Amino acid sequence: MKPVDPSHQARWAVNEDEKKFNLINNVIRREYGDFDDAGALTDFYDYLVNNDHTKYSAHLLRYFRTYFHTFGFFGEISGKSILETGGASPISVFLAEKNQVSHSESDLRYSIDCEDQAFDIIFSFEVIEHLKDVREKEMKDIVLFYGSGTRNYCSEICRALKPGGHLVLTTPNPNSYKTIMDSVNYQDNYIFRKHVREYTRNELLEHFADLNEAFYASMFNFFLLGDNKKIIEDFDALGWDNEGRGDDHFLIFLKPT
Repeated sequence: MKPVDPSHQARWAVNEDEKKFNLINNVIRREYGDFDDAGALTDFYDYLVNNDHTKYSAHLLRYFRTYFHTFGFFGEISGKSILETGGASPISVFLAEKNQVSHSESDLRYSIDCEDQAFDIIFSFEVIEHLKDVREKEMKDIVLFYGSGTRNYCSEICRALKPGGHLVLTTPNPNSYKTIMDSVNYQDNYIFRKHVREYTRNELLEHFADLNEAFYASMFNFFLLGDNKKIIEDFDALGWDNEGRGDDHFLIFLKPT
């Protein structure tokens, strides 16, 4: 486990495309309106768009939407012990100014490098879909996927959270408009093909059965960023549910006291 440096300037998947930045910035302004006096939300937006290390990131919209929902749930976060599993995102770096923020450095299939009940908040941003099984011992472990690494990861998060603490998780949504449309068109129906496994909301609730779901939102972070009216009408005509069809899950879980 390593403390997050608030002056950290890593280049998060940068693609220096002004046109793409303008498109994403217009989506943010169109959907979220005028938030110039919204305190920490405004500060985070300014942090993103005034820094080339984040402004041109391929994940700019995901960072903003994730922080928007996080801020909407918690308000301004200050004086908390926070862990981000995996490397530090811009959200963790931003929050490190007013909180004790760390990120893990261990193999998350096996354990998280921290003490029991150490954190008020744990961030798991686009992590769980990357986890393979633990190392194979038998042929059946080689030819099948058991989710053993995922189960260990979920158990370790529960161990690391304080009672009353929260897990904030994002991960791709295999029940999205995109994946359903891809299936209908005989295309690969992953959000991103290189992921090990993409999980439905119900599967995530099962994996974190020891925690209580406190908030859910479905986010359009990468695909279908424009008007989805036609897709909604098509789903309605077929009698299909339109709820939760974004390409990314956003979930907040609470550890019972």
